[in-house]
Amino acid sequence: MAGFKQNGPEGFDLNQEDQQEGKKESASSQKTDSKKQVPKAKKKKLSKDDENKKTLNLDEYALGGFKYKLPGKRQRIIVASVVLGLNVALVIAVLLYLKNPGFHDFIYNVGRDV
Repeated sequence: MAGFKQNGPEGFDLNQEDQQEGKKESASSQKTDSKKQVPKAKKKKLSKDDENKKTLNLDEYALGGFKYKLPGKRQRIIVASVVLGLNVALVIAVLLYLKNPGFHDFIYNVGRDV
Protein backbone atom coordinates (compact mmCIF):
# COMPACT_ATOMS: atom_id res chain seq x y z
CA MET A 1 0.00 0.00 0.00
CA ALA A 2 1.23 3.42 -0.87
CA GLY A 3 1.22 6.20 1.65
CA PHE A 4 -0.78 8.44 -0.72
CA LYS A 5 -4.39 8.84 0.39
CA GLN A 6 -7.42 10.51 -1.18
CA ASN A 7 -10.95 10.89 0.01
CA GLY A 8 -13.37 8.47 -1.56
CA PRO A 9 -16.80 9.39 -2.87
CA GLU A 10 -18.43 8.76 0.49
CA GLY A 11 -15.80 10.54 2.58
CA PHE A 12 -13.72 7.43 3.40
CA ASP A 13 -9.95 7.51 3.00
CA LEU A 14 -8.83 5.25 0.13
CA ASN A 15 -5.33 4.32 -0.85
CA GLN A 16 -4.25 4.75 -4.45
CA GLU A 17 -4.13 0.98 -4.96
CA ASP A 18 -7.65 0.60 -3.58
CA GLN A 19 -8.90 3.24 -5.97
CA GLN A 20 -7.35 1.46 -8.97
CA GLU A 21 -8.92 -1.82 -7.93
CA GLY A 22 -12.28 -0.10 -7.55
CA LYS A 23 -11.96 1.39 -11.03
CA LYS A 24 -11.18 -2.03 -12.51
CA GLU A 25 -14.18 -3.58 -10.79
CA SER A 26 -16.55 -0.83 -11.88
CA ALA A 27 -15.27 -0.99 -15.47
CA SER A 28 -15.79 -4.75 -15.64
CA SER A 29 -19.26 -4.45 -14.10
CA GLN A 30 -20.17 -1.76 -16.65
CA LYS A 31 -19.10 -4.03 -19.50
CA THR A 32 -21.27 -6.88 -18.30
CA ASP A 33 -24.18 -4.51 -17.63
CA SER A 34 -23.98 -3.02 -21.12
CA LYS A 35 -24.01 -6.48 -22.67
CA LYS A 36 -27.13 -7.38 -20.74
CA GLN A 37 -28.96 -4.14 -21.51
CA VAL A 38 -28.39 -3.60 -25.24
CA PRO A 39 -28.29 -6.60 -27.56
CA LYS A 40 -26.54 -5.88 -30.85
CA ALA A 41 -28.49 -6.24 -34.08
CA LYS A 42 -27.28 -8.72 -36.63
CA LYS A 43 -26.10 -7.17 -39.87
CA LYS A 44 -27.07 -8.71 -43.17
CA LYS A 45 -24.57 -8.77 -45.97
CA LEU A 46 -26.08 -7.00 -48.95
CA SER A 47 -25.46 -8.04 -52.51
CA LYS A 48 -24.47 -5.45 -55.11
CA ASP A 49 -28.06 -5.25 -56.39
CA ASP A 50 -29.35 -4.54 -52.88
CA GLU A 51 -26.70 -1.86 -52.36
CA ASN A 52 -27.70 -0.17 -55.64
CA LYS A 53 -31.35 -0.18 -54.58
CA LYS A 54 -30.44 1.18 -51.16
CA THR A 55 -28.70 4.31 -52.47
CA LEU A 56 -31.09 7.17 -53.14
CA ASN A 57 -30.85 9.15 -56.33
CA LEU A 58 -32.60 12.43 -55.62
CA ASP A 59 -32.10 13.71 -59.17
CA GLU A 60 -34.48 11.18 -60.71
CA TYR A 61 -38.11 10.47 -59.94
CA ALA A 62 -40.43 7.83 -61.32
CA LEU A 63 -44.10 8.73 -61.63
CA GLY A 64 -46.67 6.67 -63.51
CA GLY A 65 -44.07 4.75 -65.46
CA PHE A 66 -42.20 7.90 -66.53
CA LYS A 67 -38.81 8.90 -65.26
CA TYR A 68 -38.25 12.57 -64.51
CA LYS A 69 -34.77 13.98 -64.07
CA LEU A 70 -34.26 17.34 -62.38
CA PRO A 71 -32.85 20.05 -64.67
CA GLY A 72 -29.23 21.08 -64.44
CA LYS A 73 -27.91 24.51 -63.52
CA ARG A 74 -27.67 25.80 -67.11
CA GLN A 75 -31.24 24.76 -67.94
CA ARG A 76 -32.60 26.41 -64.77
CA ILE A 77 -30.81 29.67 -65.63
CA ILE A 78 -32.21 29.65 -69.19
CA VAL A 79 -35.78 28.95 -68.05
CA ALA A 80 -35.57 31.61 -65.31
CA SER A 81 -34.24 34.16 -67.82
CA VAL A 82 -37.07 33.44 -70.26
CA VAL A 83 -39.72 33.74 -67.51
CA LEU A 84 -38.30 37.02 -66.21
CA GLY A 85 -38.01 38.42 -69.75
CA LEU A 86 -41.63 37.58 -70.52
CA ASN A 87 -42.77 39.15 -67.23
CA VAL A 88 -40.93 42.38 -68.08
CA ALA A 89 -42.50 42.38 -71.56
CA LEU A 90 -45.97 41.91 -70.02
CA VAL A 91 -45.46 44.81 -67.59
CA ILE A 92 -44.30 47.09 -70.44
CA ALA A 93 -47.30 46.06 -72.59
CA VAL A 94 -49.75 46.79 -69.73
CA LEU A 95 -48.16 50.21 -69.10
CA LEU A 96 -48.34 51.05 -72.83
CA TYR A 97 -51.96 49.88 -72.97
CA LEU A 98 -52.92 52.13 -70.05
CA LYS A 99 -50.81 55.22 -70.90
CA ASN A 100 -50.68 55.33 -74.73
CA PRO A 101 -54.07 55.82 -76.48
CA GLY A 102 -52.64 54.75 -79.88
CA PHE A 103 -51.41 51.42 -78.47
CA HIS A 104 -54.75 51.01 -76.64
CA ASP A 105 -56.67 51.46 -79.92
CA PHE A 106 -54.29 49.07 -81.71
CA ILE A 107 -54.80 46.32 -79.15
CA TYR A 108 -58.55 46.95 -79.01
CA ASN A 109 -58.96 46.73 -82.79
CA VAL A 110 -56.64 43.76 -83.51
CA GLY A 111 -58.64 41.03 -85.24
CA ARG A 112 -61.79 43.12 -85.70
CA ASP A 113 -63.30 43.75 -89.05
CA VAL A 114 -63.71 47.42 -89.77
